Amino acid sequence: MKKIFSAFLVVLMPLAAQADTPIVPSGQPLSVHQTLTPSDAEGLLYLSFVAPNLAGGSMSFEIASMDMDALCEEVGIPQAKESVSEINEIVIRLFAEPIDYGTSNPDVVQYLAAYDISTGRCAWI
Repeated sequence: MKKIFSAFLVVLMPLAAQADTPIVPSGQPLSVHQTLTPSDAEGLLYLSFVAPNLAGGSMSFEIASMDMDALCEEVGIPQAKESVSEINEIVIRLFAEPIDYGTSNPDVVQYLAAYDISTGRCAWI
């Protein structure tokens, strides 16, 4: 996956769409952190969520990946369909504490998944 750490265009989704974060398979509480389409990564929708249950490494990637799959299908696909630009890839990022797009913090537990949505469904890349 190419680097996506340069300038970006933030697309603010309706607050109602963000407030309707689905219940994920793990049951962990989530809050929307960022929703954007980076200007240097055409066709990409980036969604990040704070997932406090990741703190301390108490949740495995296997469990978190089921949550990311659900977020892609339940949040990402509908937002991609509403986007003014054509979206063909979704990146879901979960972290224990907020980290802004384009930055990192090795002290914070975080998981990332990228999906191809060209078929209308989320498929891991």
